[in-house]
Amino acid sequence: MDKVAVLGAGPAGIAMAARIASKGYDVSLFELPGFQGSADRVQRISEQGGVHVEGEFPQEFVRLPIVTTDAEKGLRGRDIYLIGVPGFAQSGMMKAVIPYLRRGSLVTFCSGSSGTLAAYKEFSGAGLDFVNAVHLAETVTMPQSARFVEDGRIKVALGETQVRTAAFPSRNTDAVLERLAPLIRVKRAVHCLDVGLNNPNFIIHPAPMVLNFAECERREGLLSLMNEGMTPAVLTCMDAVDQEKQALLRELEAEPIDVDSLYREFGSSPDVYRKQGEPFAMKRPDRIWPRYTKEDVPYGMVQMASLGDLLGVATPMCHAIVTILSVAEHVNYWEIGRTAEKLGLVGLSAAEIIAYVRSGHRGGNAP
Repeated sequence: MDKVAVLGAGPAGIAMAARIASKGYDVSLFELPGFQGSADRVQRISEQGGVHVEGEFPQEFVRLPIVTTDAEKGLRGRDIYLIGVPGFAQSGMMKAVIPYLRRGSLVTFCSGSSGTLAAYKEFSGAGLDFVNAVHLAETVTMPQSARFVEDGRIKVALGETQVRTAAFPSRNTDAVLERLAPLIRVKRAVHCLDVGLNNPNFIIHPAPMVLNFAECERREGLLSLMNEGMTPAVLTCMDAVDQEKQALLRELEAEPIDVDSLYREFGSSPDVYRKQGEPFAMKRPDRIWPRYTKEDVPYGMVQMASLGDLLGVATPMCHAIVTILSVAEHVNYWEIGRTAEKLGLVGLSAAEIIAYVRSGHRGGNAP
């Protein structure tokens, strides 16, 4: 039985670790020292010997014997590494885990946002064979949605979500799914860009945030975007972003699935944002701003706009959202975002990108 390390002690990372541990696996939970005030959280869970869970979950308390910011303690001797952090923290987690990787290791980004491509470009010179010996994979989103009630206690909104999953390169996907399937609910995706572009948060967050920005400021982020922010005009703009994403997927020979179908695939419903007055699943205030822009704009909108520029696919909504929110938030999202260059795709045609994500080699064929 594989030993698992979950990297990232946010609510969804903790929920993932707890779910896998509840299935009888040896799970460690690791957080980078000093990351987003995690020290108290890690200490509380460690002192408790586990985490309390509310909501749709098989146990009210799950034991987690190893909860730590010590990489040696949390990462050595593990077989599968599940990185459950936002896109802006993925590189730091990869740096932490690389010394402990060996032949047969599997690193999976949950959710990926094309993190496999970014990691391969950044770390392929680290002396590891990331195509044959060490496998890279990513999921479209986290397999469990959760929020903090307090340190050491989380609330889970839904049961286990079925998540699209692919390896980079995709010729390794079947082997990856075989190892991940006992841990999380997975669905085979065409390739890593199918996964990276299909994160539903990229559709339901940025455009509605632009159109609700004033209200977010007035209420200091305490706005239920799904319940209060989705008017007919907002949904029209959101759907326009979705159409741009689907056009990119067609160009990359991936399934052009719409966000409503993705929600159904997850086991949820588009009523969450389509139906007026749909109750918030967590039943508690949720400070959404700037969480819905800090990740989804640089790792979603920038990625789609940049790929659109590379492939000649029009993405005017993505461009507009990045520009407006860069000005509004005094952040150059174009500069910090996940561009085609950061994914190692500049200079490639659509056909060459497809060959690359399938084979792992820019020439298109494995040696």
